[in-house]
This record gives sequence, structure tokens and C-alpha cells, in this order.
Amino acid sequence: MNTKKPYLQIAALALSLTLTLNTAPPAFADGGDSATVGTVSISNQSYFALKSIHLTTSENGKLAVLNLSIHNGGKNALKIIDYWVRLKNKLNSEFVARSLPADKEKSHIAPGSNVDLTYYASVNENTQLQDLIIEFIKWDLNQVNFERLLGEVVIPETYSDVTPFTESAILRIGEMDVKASIKKLVSNKNEKFHLPTVYLTLENVGTHPVTIPAYLFAIRTEELLLYPLGSKGLKDLEIKPKATKELQLTGTIPVAVSTEHWELVVTENVPDLKINFHVAANQLPTASLNQGGSVGENQLETNVDGHKLVLVFEDGGEEKSFEKLFEMKEFDPVDGETSEKFQV
Repeated sequence: MNTKKPYLQIAALALSLTLTLNTAPPAFADGGDSATVGTVSISNQSYFALKSIHLTTSENGKLAVLNLSIHNGGKNALKIIDYWVRLKNKLNSEFVARSLPADKEKSHIAPGSNVDLTYYASVNENTQLQDLIIEFIKWDLNQVNFERLLGEVVIPETYSDVTPFTESAILRIGEMDVKASIKKLVSNKNEKFHLPTVYLTLENVGTHPVTIPAYLFAIRTEELLLYPLGSKGLKDLEIKPKATKELQLTGTIPVAVSTEHWELVVTENVPDLKINFHVAANQLPTASLNQGGSVGENQLETNVDGHKLVLVFEDGGEEKSFEKLFEMKEFDPVDGETSEKFQV
């Protein structure tokens, strides 16, 4: 009796399962740039693609945000409710993943299509991106715990959620992709503040017009401090297909803060959850100065400190200032300070 054949069959089956769990067709963003952290197969034709993962700080602690896509390459629709994700770290501590309220309206993935989903989870303060593991699960009543593990994605040591200055971040807005790139960073200063202006270019690489959401912008410093930026012209901004728009983002940062390794962070508020979700982060280049190398004579800066509005500008090299007391209802402070620039 030949006893080797069953063992060979078992070995072949194990190899087949390993390939199914860890390989899938590659996914790419518009323009041919890779936009996938990892993939896990659902079947020979369908798969999960983890497009990005971010860590951000909220009022309630540290938050992990996962952006993934399900591709259905089969002939029948897939039910989203049949699948779930589990987030854990390398010490096997689990973090409860939740889906965005808007994603709960998505129920099926039609044959030959993709559906984007976003999950978030609170993690402990010591967690880093490379500590995380994402498991992809299918509910299965035939299993003891009613779940079948399809596979997992371990965040690579080389992964970063910050887009290099020389590249474009992809902002997924509805079903359209918008490329966000940094044109330049100009920063002057006075005795108290750096006065940065970030020139951000947005390109609609989709096939339909897209309205830019009410994004929130901030500069993140090397010490992970966040300083909000104002953006003129963002409200109801629509970009036509293959068109570009440029935004100028301005703010103030205390001069005591180092200008090394600044990053532009883009977030979006989710009112139902009272959370600002991470959208993208771009590395900023070394700042250049406006002509003259200092605050322009006609540039007016406003700083809100408590209930006092202080206007500071230079007139022929002489600094002048005006103060006005007012009620809190007259302004909407961000993190205790609102800063804007005006031209006079």
C-alpha cells in the first residue's frame, strides 16, 4: 500500500491555501502609482486591498483609520455584511474596528466593481503603525466561532503614511480621485511667529466634476505639534475633470518651534462621531522667503488670544499694532487660537 500519496495531497492543499490567503491581483491608483499596503484573497477572482492606514490623535486618544477596497471579480454580487476586519497588534491585543456611518448604506459589491470602505479603532498611546496587523474575516456558520480567517496584512517596516514632497497624495472623494501635491512653502516671520504659506495644488484625475469637502488643514511639526491653517477659496470649490486648482494655506507658528521636518496634514470632520478623520499627510519642502525676506509692508496679521484681537503690521520697518476687546461669539477659535492674513 502506497502511504506517500495522501501526504503529498495534503502538502499540495496546504500550499494552495497559503497562496489563496496571501496573494491577489495588484491594485494601483490612477496614474499607475501603487496604492496598496497589502491584499487578501476572497476567492480566485475577488480580494480585499488595504489602501492605506493612518494613526491620528483625537480628544479620546489615539485613533487608527483604515481605508480599504473590496474588488469583486466574480459573476455574483458579494454581500458586505458577510465580511469584517479585526485590528490587533503584534502582542495579540485586539482593538475594536468600526465602520463609518456613511459606509453602512453600502450593502453589495456588484460583479466587476469595487467598493471603498473606511474603518476606525481606538488604540493605545504606545501603538505605532508597524505594530498593527489587520485580519480579514468572513462570517461562517460552519465554524466553531462563526468566523473564517481569510488572511491578514502586517504593516511593513518601510511603510509611511506621509507622502514625500516629490509625490502626490491621493484624496478619494466619492468615486473620484484627486491628486494633492505641494507646489512650495513660503515662510516669513516676525518677533513672535513664523508666518507660513503652503501652496497646495489639487488635480481632478477623474472623469466627473468633484466638489472638495470642507477639509481641515494643519502643519505638523517634528515634535508632532499641530498648528491649524486657514484656506481661502475652499468653500464649495468644484474642480472639473483633468483640471487643477491651487489653494494658499496660511497660519502662524511660534518662533520657538523648529522649522525642520514640517508636514501638511489634511483631516475631515465626521459630525456624527465628533472626530476629525485623517485624510492625507504631505511632506513639506524647506521653506523659502518672500522677496524682502521679512513680513511685507502691506501684510496684516491677526492673532486671537483669549478675548483680545491684536493686529500687527509693518509700516516702513516700524511695527504697529492695534488691540480690540470683543465677545467670544464674534469669532470661532481653533484650539484656542485663530490666525488669518489679510492684504490691505
